[in-house]
Amino acid sequence: MNDADWVRPDMQSAMRGVLADGVSTALAGVAGAVGTNTSTPSVGLASATGMASRKVAFAVGTIFMLLGLLPKLAAMLALVPRPVVVAALLFAVSFLLINGLQVITSRLLDARRTLTIGLAIVAGGAVDVFPVIAASVPKAASAVVGSSFVFATLIALALNVLFRIGVKRTVSLKIESEAIDPQKIEDFFKAQGAAWGARPDVVNRATFGVIQLVDAVRGEFWHRGAIEIEASFDEFSLDVDLAYDGDVLEFPEQRPSNKEIRESEDGARLMAGFMLRKCADRLRSKSKDARANVHMHYDH
Repeated sequence: MNDADWVRPDMQSAMRGVLADGVSTALAGVAGAVGTNTSTPSVGLASATGMASRKVAFAVGTIFMLLGLLPKLAAMLALVPRPVVVAALLFAVSFLLINGLQVITSRLLDARRTLTIGLAIVAGGAVDVFPVIAASVPKAASAVVGSSFVFATLIALALNVLFRIGVKRTVSLKIESEAIDPQKIEDFFKAQGAAWGARPDVVNRATFGVIQLVDAVRGEFWHRGAIEIEASFDEFSLDVDLAYDGDVLEFPEQRPSNKEIRESEDGARLMAGFMLRKCADRLRSKSKDARANVHMHYDH
């Protein structure tokens, strides 16, 4: 909500939050107090007000500490009429639902992902709408099936594992020197990006980088044989390796000067190498036994 460039969860931040939640609950148990937990409506409230500063959390924490020392004030909050409480919760939950949908739709939704999300939501809702489902399972499973949140999460995880079967995480393509077809490369990445559920903008960057690299090395750097393109994907990165028999194109970290570009024979190639380096988030190249290898990494 407070990061316009957000593309995926920050797992380090999430890990610290879960750890803090667990430690506070453990300390509450040692002190004989009620366990702590995160407040889901507070997420919707932060979205509605646009206030996500940590200073607000310090102020609210101080207020709760005072309420703990003054039980009569806390009792007054319990006297708030139910319609007021319901209206406040509906207000916060509306924003929470929209934020959840934004997270879900931040990835390309193919048929598999649509079924995973849809069936998980239906399963969670069914537990709340039909309590007989939880009542009919053995006691050992009632804690899982009885919670719509836990049950929906488990259904989503199970379907995600099931639907990954048959989807290759690493694919390859060979391009012959006499049959270079940029459309074939574009179709290859487009099809694999859809199968992986990769973000279209990342797939487009990788497609552009590969096409430009093939065009830059053909002729002088690419001596014989075929260019082998290998792409691998996980939820956090898209990696592309290109291997061919020939010399490695230079990828300078600094842009060549205008004079170098105009007057040097290598100026145009240096500029092409510089642009390819800027196109990828990370790029490295090497040569061994007259075979060049270029690795391009794209954050996802």
